[in-house]
Amino acid sequence: MHVKGLIGQGECGKVYEVEGEDGEVLAVKLFDSLAMNRSLLAKMTERLEAGGWPTGVMRVVFADFDGQPCLWVTDLVADKDAEGNPVSRSMQYSWDEHPGEKTWDLVRAIASALAGMHRRRVAHGNLKPGNVFVDQTGGV
Repeated sequence: MHVKGLIGQGECGKVYEVEGEDGEVLAVKLFDSLAMNRSLLAKMTERLEAGGWPTGVMRVVFADFDGQPCLWVTDLVADKDAEGNPVSRSMQYSWDEHPGEKTWDLVRAIASALAGMHRRRVAHGNLKPGNVFVDQTGGV
């Protein structure tokens, strides 16, 4: 994999844009080992993966919980700025204003994703605008 650039960082780690050998562009989250519990993260990932990912929950393409650092590889949900740098398509960075008439659709979509997680006994634990991503059609 070829690292193309840093997309963002937070309390739990850093996220990079990477390009695989097949040309697929993905995101890699490198977790800060002091900010998370490896065994709990592995268990939650396994629960989400069982039976297919819940609608509205970011799919983990690959995970390594034994490596240093541990990591998740996910689909890239970002656009490019004027200079070609990746910009996260999270609510925090992609929305300039209140969603207006689409507010309740957004609330329902987030609630549905959380319900899908909860059915698999997974709590999000860090729900915030920087952790809610929208696809190219505006869906969560």
